[in-house]
Amino acid sequence: MQPEIITKSFLLAGFKAAIDISEKHWQGMDDVVAALKTSLDSIGGKLQPVRFIGMWEADPAVDYSKKKNHSKLMYFYGVEVSGLDGVPTGCVTKSFPKSAFAVFKEHEHNPTANYEQLAANGYVPDKDFQGKYAFDMEIFGVIEKDETALEWDFVIPIKT
Repeated sequence: MQPEIITKSFLLAGFKAAIDISEKHWQGMDDVVAALKTSLDSIGGKLQPVRFIGMWEADPAVDYSKKKNHSKLMYFYGVEVSGLDGVPTGCVTKSFPKSAFAVFKEHEHNPTANYEQLAANGYVPDKDFQGKYAFDMEIFGVIEKDETALEWDFVIPIKT
């Protein structure tokens, strides 16, 4: 499967939590989604159509050099916004510079296959972006995902 290649910047507002993925981590993810759901109407400047962005990133409180395959990460869930003026106190904001991304359409969660397809199509993940901002992103058209009836974008930063 050939990914769509896009170049864009992101400005996001939402919520995040430290999560240990070696444990039952769905509750932590659900809590972050619930926080966004509760605050969604108060976030101004949401880009239309509203799309919900979930991502995993390194936890700045963890020294990953001390343990291989560390399971503690940060999970962020938010929306894209046009500016910071309408973002209420308590929301986390993220600003990603203009970068290249490979976009895969998904119907079921399978990041390994997407990374394999990325390599098969001659693309390389942008490790600098992944270390500083996010490993990859999932972009949904609805806040609650029913993976049996939904298509979403799986977005990987790439080197160009």
